[in-house]
Amino acid sequence: MDTQERTYQLEELRLRLERSYQGVMRLGKRICSYRYEPNSYEDFIKIRTLRSQLRELQQQQEMLLDQSGDINLKKVKELLAQHLVLEKEVTDYILNEKGYK
Repeated sequence: MDTQERTYQLEELRLRLERSYQGVMRLGKRICSYRYEPNSYEDFIKIRTLRSQLRELQQQQEMLLDQSGDINLKKVKELLAQHLVLEKEVTDYILNEKGYK
């Protein structure tokens, strides 16, 4: 792989990471809304865990985005996968909270 192709791949990953970061920010805002307040202790624990995981993911993404130069390819892929898992969990929580499940 030549340097130009590698640079293009890294820029593409950085862009995906930035989009993921924005998505995590939106999920954090949504789940902190009063509309999704928990109705039971179980839901309270679930939402607290989700909020904590979203904050942690956001911090990890910020650290990677603030790095100059090459970014860790493996770490970016892990964070993107973690974002997808959290997005599904938040969606499941919201659907459950609204009575759709």
